[in-house]
Amino acid sequence: MIKAYHRPGLKKEAVDLYHRPNTRSIFILGSSHFGSSKGIDVELIDLQDVRDQLSPSADETKILNCLEFANEFTRKEALVPLLPQALKRDLTENQRNQVPLSGLLYHANGQCITASVLMACDADVTLFMDGQRIKIDDWLLKRDNIGFEVCEKIDIPEAVNVTFEDISKTPFDYPQLVVALAQWKSGRTRLVVGASEMALPQLVFDGTEPGGIKEATRNACKHLFERSKEAAYYTEASLILLERLLAK
Repeated sequence: MIKAYHRPGLKKEAVDLYHRPNTRSIFILGSSHFGSSKGIDVELIDLQDVRDQLSPSADETKILNCLEFANEFTRKEALVPLLPQALKRDLTENQRNQVPLSGLLYHANGQCITASVLMACDADVTLFMDGQRIKIDDWLLKRDNIGFEVCEKIDIPEAVNVTFEDISKTPFDYPQLVVALAQWKSGRTRLVVGASEMALPQLVFDGTEPGGIKEATRNACKHLFERSKEAAYYTEASLILLERLLAK
């Protein structure tokens, strides 16, 4: 049950409201709720006015303001060239006008292309609550913990090239399988696989010897999909998508 609604004007006010003793609070922004009110009494803290005070995403620094609504990133292709395309696959136009990037990632599952792309990039997340900086892989695992719900910023590494391929029933459906590949000039390569049968996308390769990426992907997919009736299909399809990415 919702007991109260707050709309603080400053970030410090929002954090102080959240930390009040004997009170369970949930941040909201647009149509996104960062937590669940099911079966408990909660107070809502709306970050709309706080969002307007934060620095916008900047092409020069490759820092994403995660409280910006998703549609704002579709006009900023220089930040992460494939991010607009990923967001358009993950969200409808109406959703992109109401869902902040942080909200999309908080509710991301294995089918989320945006999460797969950012994981492949090895992006860093800065938490809204205390400014702690952690890898996006770690944050996605901890996002339901108290204080970890909202990411404020995402830092994209310099000089990384990321691409993705996916399989879906139609271009308008959520993907059944997504493979995202990030490559650095240094030779480092990261590969992330996501699927409808996963709770989250999974890193299957991170190294500087790309010659072993296919075998590593095959072995990782066999493990990831071992409980699926479609394990062989997902494994072979992942390798086909990987081939396409490597050929780009």
